[in-house]
Amino acid sequence: MPLSDRITLTESGFLFDHSSGITYTLNGTGTAIMQMLLDAKGPEDIISELMIRFEVEERDARFDLDQFVSQIRKFNLI
Repeated sequence: MPLSDRITLTESGFLFDHSSGITYTLNGTGTAIMQMLLDAKGPEDIISELMIRFEVEERDARFDLDQFVSQIRKFNLI
């Protein structure tokens, strides 16, 4: 099942997992990353977008992406 069929994400950062019924609240960075994942963007595209949108260095964008993906894996969202 595609991620977009399991997850609903609002612009304000509320994420609803249809399979578990659990709702999560994401910060701005998390919301941006999750939206790009839902849009099927790859890691390098996400990192580039984070660098532009949040005016951060590549290492910080990469760290944020890695940490976020680690967390959503822990919660079985991907």
